[in-house]
Amino acid sequence: MKKWFVSLLSFCILFMTYAPMSFATTMTTHDFRHSNYDTFYENLNGNWNFIRGELFDPQDMKEEIKLGNSDIVKVPYMLNQRLNIDSDRATYSTTIKVPESFVGRYLKFYIPFQYSSYNLYVNNVLIKENGSLLKSNKTAVQQMKPQIPGFLVDQTTLQITFQMISFENVSGGLRKSISIGNEQIIVKKQQQHEFWQVFLIGCITLTACISLLFYAFRRKQKEFLAYGMFCAATSLWGFFTDYYLYTAFLNQLDWSVALRLTFIMPQIVMLFYVGYVYKMFSEAVPKKFITFYNYIMIVIIFFTAFSSTVMYQKLFNIILIFMYVFYIFLLVSVIRKINWQDLTQVITLVGILLVFVGAIHDMIRVSAAGNSIHLTFIMLGIFISIQCILFCRKFALQWLQVEQLNKELISLNESLDEKIRIRTKQLEESNEKLRELALLDSLTGVFNRHYLSSSLEKLYKHYKDTKVPFAILILDVDEFKKYNDYYGHILGDQLLKNLVKILTDALPARAELTRYGGEEFVVLLDATTYSEAFDIAEYMRNAVEKAELEHLGRECKVVTISVGGVALTEAQFTNTTEFLKIADQQLYEAKNAGRNCVRVKNLH
Repeated sequence: MKKWFVSLLSFCILFMTYAPMSFATTMTTHDFRHSNYDTFYENLNGNWNFIRGELFDPQDMKEEIKLGNSDIVKVPYMLNQRLNIDSDRATYSTTIKVPESFVGRYLKFYIPFQYSSYNLYVNNVLIKENGSLLKSNKTAVQQMKPQIPGFLVDQTTLQITFQMISFENVSGGLRKSISIGNEQIIVKKQQQHEFWQVFLIGCITLTACISLLFYAFRRKQKEFLAYGMFCAATSLWGFFTDYYLYTAFLNQLDWSVALRLTFIMPQIVMLFYVGYVYKMFSEAVPKKFITFYNYIMIVIIFFTAFSSTVMYQKLFNIILIFMYVFYIFLLVSVIRKINWQDLTQVITLVGILLVFVGAIHDMIRVSAAGNSIHLTFIMLGIFISIQCILFCRKFALQWLQVEQLNKELISLNESLDEKIRIRTKQLEESNEKLRELALLDSLTGVFNRHYLSSSLEKLYKHYKDTKVPFAILILDVDEFKKYNDYYGHILGDQLLKNLVKILTDALPARAELTRYGGEEFVVLLDATTYSEAFDIAEYMRNAVEKAELEHLGRECKVVTISVGGVALTEAQFTNTTEFLKIADQQLYEAKNAGRNCVRVKNLH
């Protein structure tokens, strides 16, 4: 393990320090004579003449080249590309050849941010001063932002010369590729780059705000806080990468402060990034590891903020190498414990790997040669986008689940309402049956004496209010005791049931048949005159006689009934018991008259 780590470290150092140089006595040339002005856009990478330690104007640079005092380097090329060299100034020069048609037209350079102050000459004309080429770094001024200076082409061969001072910056020099092209194309590309940078920063900022608002309302979900802080730090870092948009708002910010921020911001981002990953995979990553990592990162941030410019820049790459060991351990821990059936965790792991690849790229390419965009920031943007998609998916699934639960709840409520309706109806029917059972005679099925009392009271009250006549008939089975003695009580009960059927068929619809007790029954007849009551009584008696129900216990050998009753037309009583007694007396008269006869009295 130790040998592997030493080999990796040695490879990284050799990669960063390797930069071929050669001796030159002629001016290097970039030939664009076959270009078209309308589509002209080329970078100036490749061989340049280079003299370290001196600032020469274009004419003097030509003389120095002729004398063989210049080297040829591959641009992009930093002043301190070799670790054994420590110089803060240099002159870069090359020539470009353009078609005759370019003469009299404007061209522009696109010069990305360089960690140096510089003067740019085209031939012998100074076209751009970026910062101040003073001898002392204490009074130096650097402008840490891209530049797009333009010039008028006056001949087909153009000498491009950069005088550069990096002061206390180990990354000084032509660190990033320079482009030249049609004025419109250069401006358009610059605007496109800045647009996508601003768009990405805006999206990340919006995500940070939304996440922090979620945390404000759901304090228990700490991952929203970790994610929001991570997004906010990434968004702020976006102003200090590649196009250095911070210069649009803080143009007067001291260059040394801005330079520190370009180193501090990614450190803060990685601090929050690891914290968020830990929140996502807390079971996979040891808490002690995260605590140790946080302490180390805080120390590094503190060191970057307060040490000298040269010190933190020289140690930055070495610190990065050791920090990536921690990131590898983090990755391995997550991969070992990840649930491969969980789509969210798998996609998050892909995002983590993308960020790791971008960080490795920046450590090797950007830190070494600078001729590359910051992939880490882009990969972080992709990672944040992935997390946004996962959050949206999670909330969409939760929302669908809530909708499904609501539908099920509504269905259950409807089902419950239907069950309640059915049960209520059943209960009402049961109650109705209970009421009926409470008012019906259990043997014969006709109304019982309790119903007779309440119904008779209502009938009499209606009679007093409306003067509509009504009648009461009381009937009794003749010599029913002899029937029970002869046939037994079981057949006696059956006889009563048979009589009820015969009587029910003989009675009109308005009549109510009730059992008064034993073998006695009472018939209530609403809106019935004396003559109608007598006819109904006679019809019942005759129906029973014609049925010829056997009664061998008496002389006539068949079952007969006696009927007594009263008809109220104008008479008044204090209570129903009085005229009920009169009806009962009429029944006794019918019995005394020899049975199987009718006696009805008209009360008027």
